[in-house]
Amino acid sequence: MSAIIERLPEALANQIAAGEVVQRPASVLKELIENSIDAGATEIQVHLRDSGKTLIQVIDNGQGMGPEDARLCFERHATSKIRSLDDLFALRSYGFRGEALAATAAVAQVELRTRRSADELGTLVRIEGGQIRQQEPAPSSVGTSIQVKNLFFNVPARRNFLKSDETELRNLIDTFQHMALARPDLQFRLSHQGTDLYLTRPGNLKQRITSFFGESMANGMVPVEETTPILSISGFIGKPNIARKSRGHQYFFLNGRYIRHPYLHHAVATGYHELLPEGSQPAYLIFLTVDPKRVDVNVHPAKTEVKFDDEKTHYAILMSAVRRALNQYQVAPALDFSMEPGLSWASGGGEHMHPSGARPGSVAGSNNSLGSGLTPGAGPGMGSWAGPGAGTGAGTGAGTGAGNGNLRSPFNPAYNPFDADRRSPGPVDDSWRKLMEVKLPPQNQEQDFSDIGKNGWAEGAPSEAGLFQLHQRYIVGTLRSGLLVVDQEAAHYRILFDRCRARLTTGTGASQQCIFPTTLQLRADEALALGRLEPILRSAGFDWTAGDNPLDIRITGLPADIDLPEPELLLHDMLRDEYPSTGDALASIREQLSRVMAKKSHIRAGKTLSPSQMRQLVDELFACENPYYSPEGRPVLLTITIPEIMQRLGGPV
Repeated sequence: MSAIIERLPEALANQIAAGEVVQRPASVLKELIENSIDAGATEIQVHLRDSGKTLIQVIDNGQGMGPEDARLCFERHATSKIRSLDDLFALRSYGFRGEALAATAAVAQVELRTRRSADELGTLVRIEGGQIRQQEPAPSSVGTSIQVKNLFFNVPARRNFLKSDETELRNLIDTFQHMALARPDLQFRLSHQGTDLYLTRPGNLKQRITSFFGESMANGMVPVEETTPILSISGFIGKPNIARKSRGHQYFFLNGRYIRHPYLHHAVATGYHELLPEGSQPAYLIFLTVDPKRVDVNVHPAKTEVKFDDEKTHYAILMSAVRRALNQYQVAPALDFSMEPGLSWASGGGEHMHPSGARPGSVAGSNNSLGSGLTPGAGPGMGSWAGPGAGTGAGTGAGTGAGNGNLRSPFNPAYNPFDADRRSPGPVDDSWRKLMEVKLPPQNQEQDFSDIGKNGWAEGAPSEAGLFQLHQRYIVGTLRSGLLVVDQEAAHYRILFDRCRARLTTGTGASQQCIFPTTLQLRADEALALGRLEPILRSAGFDWTAGDNPLDIRITGLPADIDLPEPELLLHDMLRDEYPSTGDALASIREQLSRVMAKKSHIRAGKTLSPSQMRQLVDELFACENPYYSPEGRPVLLTITIPEIMQRLGGPV
């Protein structure tokens, strides 16, 4: 009986390997740049066309290859990086598997030109679909130039699976930045469609950060240094004032290789304990140096996942280094050892408090209202009105020692803790109130809004003075059938979403011209997205002109009746979002843009509203097409009927 197990053909094995190694154009770029660095290059050029789908070319001035190596490098498991098992546990190079070029050549058309400094002529190799079509001597500069053309030309399903040009270009730029940040001592150049996007000169890490992210980002970071027998740490971490909501500008490099490690990220975030607002993410570029024997990089073909032999120890060292750096550069709040013993302001958890009630690291007496732009006279919508108390600061008494830098307690010899009229306004333990909270059972039945008209409250509803705000989060009012509770944040989100979607659909959005136009620096992928979204953005009220540089625009107008606290960040978010390119793409794009704009500008929980503002909010909510749910399906309001209240309280006495 003949054997049923056979060895796969080399071409088929390479295509299978390509499924893991070559996932998208950015995967190819990463492998090619790593080979250039391993070859000792000091200058690396990257040229792209059609977001890498048509061409990815990497040119370096490394040591180059001879005719035999130029052919052998496309064979599977052919590498110059390791020779034995011991080499695998002492890796200092980027590549080591010998699979990347073979996998790439199996799904693309590849042209390689290379020459060593001792050779007069170089070598030209052309491969298509894993088959060598040509190899001959050819003139070439010292180093290697490799072109990957028509990626996935022989795997149509994989090519159709690729994302939009903006998304793929964004991934290529991210990969390029990872490699350039890892080696600030090398020169890198990146061009797309013949236009230079980045040209970085050799320098230090601070200069490389400036070239990629701008001077404000570089100035907002402080160095972090730590050296131990098992781990060395260097790099920069961001001050709390440059933290962002998204996880951008977060980089770990292990022995010069970019990695992702959620556990170590948690260590950094813990080092910022109580320094960042909830939901904010710190920026950092941290280089970790570990003995290669104590870490395993052979976990995933992308080599961005690693395993340490003692993660807990590395976690503790990293967290301590972050805290020390923040304290050393006076970013974290320092203890005032001049405080008299026994005199402190303690919360329920025992942490020291400022006399004004502010937590350490916060600004006493700062404006805690959410500044959602409720300014009078800008239009009839929610984003344009203001009422009594809107925008007022929550901190009172900030002048009592808030700015003198001294946390000494004001001593009052006449203070009597049992005198209610003279009691010190310290923190109050109101945990007993939780015992009085009423938790209504989940409402499985459909809510009854029959006594609420299209204009808001039913006839005979209470006046504006009868409305009240619960915990600066909910608007509560009476109905004939009971109580109505409205989530002010979700309600305003729904109102702005419907308004944005309507103006994007009809193209009737008004634009408010900016007194001082601002310049926005775009990445190449953002510039592509801007060209695609230009008609929709202009219909929303955005207006801009070309800047001095090809990738710069000057923002000259913003939507008139929607307050946008950070329009530059909003535009970046919208241009970096992913939008469909098939189906009813236009409607999907409008909906996504409407959601992003509404999220950036709606009022938040904690905003104090006047009675007239509460009434207007409810009126506009019930004028929406679907006032009961937010765009994500989150409930906006609920009713509590009289029978439900009687049931909870046990009925009549």
